[in-house]
Amino acid sequence: MPGSELAFDENCLIVARDDQLQVISRAKTTTLKTRNLGLLHRRLSEYICGRYSEEAILLAVSAPQRASVERYLAALRTAGALRLAAPIRGRFVFSSAEQIGRRLLRIRPESKDSSLAYVAVDSADPRKPSLAADAARLAGWLRGIGGQIFEGGRTAVYRLQTEPLRVSRELVIDGPESVATIPRQLGIVRPTEFSQLPLVSLMASHWLFPETLVSPETRFVPETRFVPETRFVPETMSRFGVSYELVEKRLMREFFIQTLERCPGLACADTLGNLRALALDRSAASSPVEGSWEVDLFDEPSDHPQVAYLLSVLKTRVSKLPGMLSRLRSGAFEYRVGSSRSCSLLRLKALRDVLLEIVRRMFYDFPEGTREAPPEPDFDSFATAADLKRMFDTAENLGRSSRCLRYRRISCWGVTAYYAKGI
Repeated sequence: MPGSELAFDENCLIVARDDQLQVISRAKTTTLKTRNLGLLHRRLSEYICGRYSEEAILLAVSAPQRASVERYLAALRTAGALRLAAPIRGRFVFSSAEQIGRRLLRIRPESKDSSLAYVAVDSADPRKPSLAADAARLAGWLRGIGGQIFEGGRTAVYRLQTEPLRVSRELVIDGPESVATIPRQLGIVRPTEFSQLPLVSLMASHWLFPETLVSPETRFVPETRFVPETRFVPETMSRFGVSYELVEKRLMREFFIQTLERCPGLACADTLGNLRALALDRSAASSPVEGSWEVDLFDEPSDHPQVAYLLSVLKTRVSKLPGMLSRLRSGAFEYRVGSSRSCSLLRLKALRDVLLEIVRRMFYDFPEGTREAPPEPDFDSFATAADLKRMFDTAENLGRSSRCLRYRRISCWGVTAYYAKGI
């Protein structure tokens, strides 16, 4: 039972020889003698460390040796060399990966939860029905290092794998400041198998969130029609960009929103202003064309660092980049180069978006049917706050933003995101 684990008294000194032990304490010195006592002590001393109870130690030795071990432990107890280890203040929670993932999403920097050690059980584990029988044994084993797990109100996440039986530590949260390190500890965002030059290519997924990145599957019912299934199939979320930090933050925002809302395809941004600008951009893109003209994208304005970088990359492959530039009735700019298209109320952003897509197509090979990733809604890097406000005011005056949208805000693990349905 917890709290009955044996440990040596730190106030005693034990000197071992071949056939005897000397137990030296502040009150007295006791000499214990029997054949091979020193050898027995050296073999068992590593297990008398606060991790194992007397019952566990006796069960670990062969039946013929148990009487000797019982006499050895009784003699040490009489000499005052043994004590019971202090009980560990903390508890173990055995649960599915998905349930633990949801609990982690509710952790906040200001949370003052008690010490916990979550043990994630693979939902596909064929031995799951017998987990209850293993839980006590595994908890006892984990409790052996519990002093490290629960020190200072620490929370840890372990993963249980049974073929072969193995428990690995995945995450440690030891204070409010460590909550923001959860994504890095879990490795939610990581590089894809694609080359990281000339673009950054990252993906987001994790086994603790098995249904995080999902898309509805369509099922055909004979003699009726196609109907949406309630089941979901995994979808790999990957994004390309120029900056590792920006792509990482974008993926984390999308990861949280899809995890919490269980709805793929929600528009999101890091600020409310960027999300409002994204809504205006998508509305403006459906406006009719007022005029179009041929352009060489190498001659277009390049006053943005990302635009300048992407142009320099493309110049290593081609000498000209012909395309079409259109002005829509809504005031938006639309670039078309082959099958690549972009549209935005901000000309430089529209140029950056189409250049990013061209570089992605030119330098990377994708499987048939790969869906295009939406452009990054980083409007504040192309316009000042005053410019964005004027854009919002103009849209209000022209009645372009009459459609009512409900914006929401989430904050998780130090990442803040704004999102809306119906953009």
